[in-house]
Amino acid sequence: MPQDKESRTKEILEAGGEIVGSATGAAAGLIFGGPAGAVGGAAIGPVVSRAIVHVCSQLSDRLSGRQKARVGAVVSYAAVFLKEKLESGAELRNKWILQGDPERSKTEEVLEGCLLKARDTYEEKKLKHMARLLANIPFIDISSELANQAIVMSEQLTYRQFCILSLAATFPRHLRKDNYVGIVLSHEHQFLLEEALDLHRRGLLGFYDSKEQKYLLFLDTQHMQPALMVPHLLLGETFVHLLGLRDIERTDLDSIEKMLAAPKALS
Repeated sequence: MPQDKESRTKEILEAGGEIVGSATGAAAGLIFGGPAGAVGGAAIGPVVSRAIVHVCSQLSDRLSGRQKARVGAVVSYAAVFLKEKLESGAELRNKWILQGDPERSKTEEVLEGCLLKARDTYEEKKLKHMARLLANIPFIDISSELANQAIVMSEQLTYRQFCILSLAATFPRHLRKDNYVGIVLSHEHQFLLEEALDLHRRGLLGFYDSKEQKYLLFLDTQHMQPALMVPHLLLGETFVHLLGLRDIERTDLDSIEKMLAAPKALS
């Protein structure tokens, strides 16, 4: 007998338990109702729940075992994060989340896009932040187009780039004040700087000179000054907030900070 939509969704959530553990049970409560879902059901639970069940049921047959675990992990994390925000008193600001479409809602479009990206995300540390993205979208006044842009970027960036952006938003920190002109770098150090430069080119990472009160533009890694790193105004700040990058564990930032603080050549 073919599985119904609810059974397919529960199967995906159960697969995600391999990654998220006990969060699966809380997620099921939020999506399908019951005590764990009471808060969500009182706010935007029905709309989000329908979207999750519909999208997960459509994706189910297109997922391998590990892909199903990744998708289930993102859905579970997102449901728990959503519940936390609702319980903290956060208010819905995105009206398009509630605006239904007889053929295909923007909510389902954004949800499917994020889950498809999560499906192929082999750096599984990124999954929790992709879930943060889904949970934060209803509470931030952004268009579905910007939400989709953030989803695409979340796939294109490495987890280490997530960490670079997190470090850029972290104070205090200990980073190199000078540039790298005349410095011979290790391959690892050079690749890290290339990842930072890529973020800079995308408009996510800025270098702000507080004395001159202006952003600096760098075209190569040699002239970059890590101590000036900040999430770039607007796009960078929005991305950091949407994906909850300030919540990255300090242990994941330590090695990057150490490299970006290095005052001497690394050979």
